[in-house]
Formats: sequence, structure tokens, C-alpha cells
Amino acid sequence: MEKRVVLAMLLSAALFMGYTWFTSEFAPPPQQPQTAGTPCVATGTTGVSPTTLPGQGAPPAPGAEPPEVPEPETLPVADAPASEERLDTEHLFLTVTSAGAALSRADAWGCVYHAPGDPDAEGDPGHASDYFPGAPGFGAVDLLGLEQSLSLRNWHVERRDGSVVCSIDVPAAGVRLVKTFTPSVDPAAPYHVILDVEAIGLAGAEGGHAATLEVVGPWYREPSLFQPGDGVLVAMVDEDVEDELPATVQGWLDETPGYEQSAPAGVRWIGTRSDFHIGALEGVDPLPRGTSIGFHTASRPGADPGTPTLSAAAALRVPFALPAAGETTTQRFRLFIGPNSRPLLAAEGSPYATLHDAPADRRFLGIGFGPIERVLGWLLSLIASTGMGYGLAVVCLTILVRGALFPLSRKSQISMRVHSKKMAAIKPKMDAIKKKYKDSKKQQEMTMKLMREEKVSPVPGGCLLAFVQMPVWISLYGILQSTFEMRHATFLWAKDLTAPDKLVYMPFMEGVPLLPNWLNLFPILMMITWGISSHMQPLPDDPQQRQTAKMMRWMPMMFGLILYKYPSGLTIYMTCSALWSIGEVQLIRRLWLKKLEA
Repeated sequence: MEKRVVLAMLLSAALFMGYTWFTSEFAPPPQQPQTAGTPCVATGTTGVSPTTLPGQGAPPAPGAEPPEVPEPETLPVADAPASEERLDTEHLFLTVTSAGAALSRADAWGCVYHAPGDPDAEGDPGHASDYFPGAPGFGAVDLLGLEQSLSLRNWHVERRDGSVVCSIDVPAAGVRLVKTFTPSVDPAAPYHVILDVEAIGLAGAEGGHAATLEVVGPWYREPSLFQPGDGVLVAMVDEDVEDELPATVQGWLDETPGYEQSAPAGVRWIGTRSDFHIGALEGVDPLPRGTSIGFHTASRPGADPGTPTLSAAAALRVPFALPAAGETTTQRFRLFIGPNSRPLLAAEGSPYATLHDAPADRRFLGIGFGPIERVLGWLLSLIASTGMGYGLAVVCLTILVRGALFPLSRKSQISMRVHSKKMAAIKPKMDAIKKKYKDSKKQQEMTMKLMREEKVSPVPGGCLLAFVQMPVWISLYGILQSTFEMRHATFLWAKDLTAPDKLVYMPFMEGVPLLPNWLNLFPILMMITWGISSHMQPLPDDPQQRQTAKMMRWMPMMFGLILYKYPSGLTIYMTCSALWSIGEVQLIRRLWLKKLEA
């Protein structure tokens, strides 16, 4: 075996081990929501309020007496003791913490292949929002302008008839805030939670003062394998949904503390999407004119203490008038905590319909392939809807894509063979140039001149096919990381097309650094079939190109090692594509290359 081939194999193994270490170090599997006491740093969680509540130091209007700050009559001013209440349904698993009266757990069960609670459904229930102690959680309510944020105080929390009721007295504003989380009982809306926010005027409250009620939306969950997801979503009326990553939101807050976005035409909803789940917040009734969008950021230590995990959330800032003593002002909101499912998002009346035909954004070297992802995702769902399932849909997609690329592949292989023959024909002249000119720059100049005269391209046309297929591979990977219907879809021995096939568990590998403890068969089949396909390609006659082609024959091994722990749906596609190539090479060799050789 030649030295370069051995070197390529060693480099492939080193690349695999380094890649495995890198992903395990910097992109660990998604964690369960943190519990209280986990260290985190909240930033950007307080901002400049557009209004100032009575008693907060704002000068009174000319000629007006400063409002009298009432004392609470029933609940003590001091914070309530720390506590939490569970609020679970068949599809939702929620925990309301007294810290800010927010959701410290917002999980959804949406698997169509397993009953709720089935232990075989790995990764379920899934998280629709992250949680950062010390930052306002999903569903937290605050009155902007207070000296201490209500989202950082302990509320009184109790369970009442299938709901969780939270309350706190705010003497500085002359109100008691009462918020109620109530899961929907409508079978058509199993992932909705109604959030009622009541402001009750305390004794002595005059009412009528302008205030701003802030309701915090879901927090962005870091997507798998450190790939960018959609991030924080904001849907304005008559505008496309905007998505921003936490780093961008942090940049806004660094540049303008208290940064917010106005919404002259109104706000439809705010939320986040990452991988397979979506969290969202909207007003049940049209939000008042003047409602704006605020933002919060928070971070927790990551695998590397120097690179903390950054997250972000949007918040609705709703203007309202403080009620007088004994009066009540109510705002009703709706929380969505559910899967990123096409049928669910596209349902009639869904405010998230604009998201149903697109997977979460995935990029490669900063390049997005959104249109290709949408087309491939639509094809997969269309084929699977015939009843054959997503596993066979991936096989059919391979046939459709490779069939569409067959004319290009045929032309590519013929072009490579013609190029090889031409290079072999001009090789004596190229050798003469090397003997005549010792300067490498001059050699290159005269060689290029010779190739132009002989009409020989410096790059064989066969390289084009690989470049055309790469966007398909990357797009399919993005689909497998965010199409909920493919989650837990089975094919042959693979139990989940969005995860490695995990044929055999190898306990003796447990704890061995850098090496997997599961035998994944599809990547091995991919290496074998792709290797056979590569070795069936004819070698160029030119010695230098021949040597390069020999080295390229070992590329399948490197790709197989890199993709060893990737979704089985992707390796199924690449295995079927390699099988197609084997048959395609035989067909082109017999019908076209044979005539060319003759």
C-alpha cells in the first residue's frame, strides 16, 4: 500500500477522533432544564421603562398632587416562601416556580409513534423553552419602572382546580397582580396554556396612571451540534416572521440598554424555535395600541468556562391603566408549548402557519439552503403521506434526486474519461516544458498556454457532481434536525431517523474516550457501498491524476467516520445514493464509455 494512502487513512482516523472530542466537549447533548441554584448570569434583564410608576421618583405633572402610595390590606409586603407547583396534562409537563411566577419547566409530548410516557421514546418529552434562574422565565410578568423586578421576587403560588394561581402585592403601584396558568381542555389545542393576568386595585389606589405590563416569552434552546437554529422569533402584523440569534440580541442590548422594537401595526406573537420544538406567546384578544417588543438575555457556564451558553427571549410590553381601589384590569394571553410539526402548525387558524413549510434554519460555513430544505421537506412529507413511512420516503427521495441528476452524472463521467485521454495525449509536451523551463512560475504559465491550445480544461468536469450533491446532503441534515414527524420514525433496525441507528450496544466501550459505545451499522454500510462505487470509477491515465484519484478512493472512509454519530436518515440516503452510483457506473460504462473507448 502506498505511503500517501496510509497517510490518508491515518489522517481520517485522527480527524474522526478530533471531531468526536470537539462535539462532546463543545456540543454536549441537550440538558434537562436547570434547577434552582444552578449558577447563571442574567444580562439585559432590566431596561429603561417607557413609563414610570407612581412612587418611583418621577416628578408629578404641573399642578397635580403626587399620588398617595397605598398599603396592602391582605398579603404581606415581604416575598412569599420559595415553592413550585406541577401542572401536567396528557401532552404538557409544566412546573411553575414561585421565583417570578414563571415556568421553570415547559415540556411537550408530541410523538406520534409512542404513547405519552413510553420509555422507548428517547428524548421525550421535549423542551420548548430554556430556564435560567435569576432571569425572568417563560410567562413571567413584571411592571416596568419598579425598583425591583417582580420577576426576581417570590410570588405566592398555589394549585386550584387544574390551574396554578400566582399572586403578589405591589404597594408601589397600588395593585395586586394575580396570574393564572390554565392548560387548554380543547382536544384540538392540546399544547395551549391560557395565561390570565389580573391587576386588582388596592385600598386607597386612585387608578388611571399609565403603566407597562411586561410578559416574557419562551427562552431560546441551544440547538443540537452547535448549528444555528431559528432563534428568537417575532411576528408583527402584516410582516414576515423575523428570527434573531442570542448573540444579535445581546448586541442590541449592549448598544442600547433597554432596547425594544415598536410595532405600529401590532404584534401577532413572539417565540422561539430550535430543533424539534416551538414556544410562543400571543394575546388572546388584540393587543392594545402601543404594545412593543422587549428583549432579555442570560447565560450559563458551558463546557468551556470561557464560552458560556448564551440565550435570549422576547417579551410583550403592553400599556395599560392602573385600576382604582376595588377595580380589576385583565389581560389574557395564550402560551404555545409544542412540537415543530407541519400538520399542527398548518392547522386552520394557526398563527404559526408561516413556519409549517420550513425546517429550522441550518447553515454550513455561513451559507443557508432554505429553498432546497423546503423542497426536500415537502417531497418527504408528500411521499410519507402515501403510507410508506419516512424511511421509504428517504429511499424514494434518493431515487428522485439521483434520477434528476443522471444526465449531469453521465456527462460528468464521460467528461472525466475524455479529460483523462486528453491529458495523456499532451503529457509528452508537458514533460518537455518541465525540462525546458526550470522556473516553476514559467512552467505553470507555459503549461496553461499548452492546455488552452489543446482545448484541455485544467479541472475535469466530473467534479461538478459532488458540488451539486453537497447542498442536498446539508439540507437533508437540516431537515432531520428539525422535522418533528421524522423523530422516532423507524426504518429496518433504526428506531429514530433523526438519531444514529444504534444497532448493538457495546458495554465494554463505556467510558473509553473518543470512541462510541454503540455499533451504528448504516454508516458502515455507507462506507462499504460508497467505497465500491469509488473503486469502480476508472483511474486517469495521467500518473499525477492517477495518484490523486487513488487517494480520493479513501474519502468514503473519512466521511463514514465523520458521519458515524449523525442521523441515520442521512446515512440511509448516502448509502442508497452509493448503490445507485454502482448501477449507474455499470450502465454508463456499457452504453457510453464502451463506445468512447472504441
